[in-house]
Amino acid sequence: MQLKRIRVQNFRSLKDVAIDVGAHTALIGGNGTGKSSVLKALQAFYSTSKKLPSDDFYGRDEDLEVRIELTYNQLTPLEAESFASRVRNGELVVTRIFDQTASTGRYHGSVLQNPDFVPIRGHIQAGPRRDAYRDLRNNNPAYADLPAVTSATQADEAMSAWETNNAGALELHLGFVDKGYPEFD
Repeated sequence: MQLKRIRVQNFRSLKDVAIDVGAHTALIGGNGTGKSSVLKALQAFYSTSKKLPSDDFYGRDEDLEVRIELTYNQLTPLEAESFASRVRNGELVVTRIFDQTASTGRYHGSVLQNPDFVPIRGHIQAGPRRDAYRDLRNNNPAYADLPAVTSATQADEAMSAWETNNAGALELHLGFVDKGYPEFD
C-alpha cells in the first residue's frame, strides 16, 4: 500500500490541513509554515504512545480532539482482502484520535454503519454500551423490533444483524480498528 493523503486536525499549529502525497513528496516552505508539524503528526500516528503532550494540541487546548487521518491506496490483493470491510473505492482510511476520553490514541477505520448505532458502539465498557442499546430500543419507535438483550455482546450482534438487513440505511462512520494499527491482521 502507498500513502495517498494526510489530514491533520488540531495538532500543533495545524487547525485542519490536508496534503496529497505520492511516491516521492517533499515538504517545502518558509519557517513556521507547518512542515515539521506534519512530520510530527505522522510520528504521533505511528507512535506506540496513547497520549499526546499538551504542546501537541492546537493552541495547547487539550479539550480539542486531535485527528490524524491517513489514506492509503495501491493495496495489494492480500491487503484489500484483510481490510475488506474498511476499503472503499480501493482506498483504506485510518484515523487516529487523541482526546480526553478513555479511548484516546485509538485507531479507527471508516465502516458502513447505522448512524444511530455509532454512539452506542462508542462506549468501550460493556455495561454502558448495553444500556445505550436498551435506551435506543425502548425510546425510539424505529427500533422497537430490536431484540431485548442482557449483554453488550448480544447488543453488538443485534445491531450487526439489523445492519445486514438494512444496508440501504448505512453511512460511512468511524469504527474502532479490530486489533490495532498498523499490525492488524
